[in-house]
Amino acid sequence: MNRSQALKLLPDAIQEAAIRETDQPIENAESMGPFSVAANAIDELVNVGFVILGLDVRSPARDPQWTEIALSSYNGSDPETSRIEAHMKLSRAEELTQTVSPLILITWSKERSGAER
Repeated sequence: MNRSQALKLLPDAIQEAAIRETDQPIENAESMGPFSVAANAIDELVNVGFVILGLDVRSPARDPQWTEIALSSYNGSDPETSRIEAHMKLSRAEELTQTVSPLILITWSKERSGAER
């Protein structure tokens, strides 16, 4: 499954907010979007059976480069546990970057869990 196929499983508002980079088949799927839709994107991804593998927060630096901070990393296979972990860590994004509404990069499993397909 590629990034676009996975995003099509999500509500329109989340699809529209996602910042698209490439659409190559990838080991794990990831998408970046504004902080304001990250919590809903996490919930929707888990609701359709994906496991949230990690969150990174990106904020603009003084030069054209981005500052990226890893917020969470989950190595398990349970979607619900990954949701809880992601939400707990997401709440720290603005504090860590000292930025209002930073960009959030969500990485999720390429395949959905068997019970949710």
